[in-house]
Amino acid sequence: MRAKFIYESLDDYLTPKSNEDIINGLSKLSQEELDNALSDEIIRNNNNNVKLLIKCGANVNSKDEQWITPLMWAVIFGFEDTALILIDNGANLNDEDYRGNTPILWAIRKKRYYLINLLKSHGAKE
Repeated sequence: MRAKFIYESLDDYLTPKSNEDIINGLSKLSQEELDNALSDEIIRNNNNNVKLLIKCGANVNSKDEQWITPLMWAVIFGFEDTALILIDNGANLNDEDYRGNTPILWAIRKKRYYLINLLKSHGAKE
């Protein structure tokens, strides 16, 4: 239900309009809706919306019900560009999900060697 609600909300605010109109529309979303939308847009691999949501206040260190962060979602799906956007915007490289997995442990588990190197180069601990 949450995803459907968020997508309807985003569709309302992200239809072709001026950037100012989009930002004004997104400012009406709650923090929880912005944070959920950020994870949803990462999973959809939509970096334009990821950047816009961050600009509008989405928390790059938010956690879902399994404590998975936006950076972990980017790593799980193998989205290097998205991971870099999140890192550049202050994503915690060493945060843990409810099982103790960090972004680099997810990268190792998924055999995403390019992301292991990216995370290490930005200071992630193994």
